[in-house]
Amino acid sequence: MDRETIWHLQNFNIFKAIPHDEMERLQDMVDTDWIKNRDPVYLQGEPTTWVYFLKKGLVKLSMTSAEGKTITVALLKPGEIFGELSGMDESDTSMEAIALENSYLCRIRREIFKEFVESHTGLVLSLNKILGLRIRRIQTAVRDLAFLDVPARLAKLLHSLCETDAEVKPNGHLITLRLTHQELANLIGASREIVTTVLGRFTEEGLLVQEKRRLLIKDPRQLKKYFPDQ
Repeated sequence: MDRETIWHLQNFNIFKAIPHDEMERLQDMVDTDWIKNRDPVYLQGEPTTWVYFLKKGLVKLSMTSAEGKTITVALLKPGEIFGELSGMDESDTSMEAIALENSYLCRIRREIFKEFVESHTGLVLSLNKILGLRIRRIQTAVRDLAFLDVPARLAKLLHSLCETDAEVKPNGHLITLRLTHQELANLIGASREIVTTVLGRFTEEGLLVQEKRRLLIKDPRQLKKYFPDQ
């Protein structure tokens, strides 16, 4: 592995406190991959082998229920870690990871990363925080499925994207992610057809404008009328 890859790893927050000489121990143990847009990093049920660090691009983490419903748990952006991190065991992964853009990854074999983590207390704490956040995301998605209808779930998602993935324009918030109706549906556990219908309703109400897979939210605060108690 070259110096550039070490630099990539050192720019992940979980490695900030690790001395440079310790990072160099990993230099012969790290691989890099370019994953093409729409290609899988791994599929649900596959045996886990690697821990991944996303340097460039966008990766979707999702899971499919026994009933066949797909729910997107997270959209991972540069600087995030994923893979089967819980316990670092030999179990199959409970989610799949799909690139939504051409994505550049660093990857370390699970057993090597596990050994490295166990020798650095700070890494254990950081990984526990990451796992805790992923669990909360899943719990929130399940709770929303149980208590919110599709318009409320979609409005909540769009409001969240306005806060995390949008450019502020004179006429509203332009969501930077180019998401298909199917991808939006997966993010809230709904069908594509219903999401298309609800987006049409939001458009008629003047809440948003649809332009070439881009959504312009005129006033994110107006979306909260669909989930006022959230």
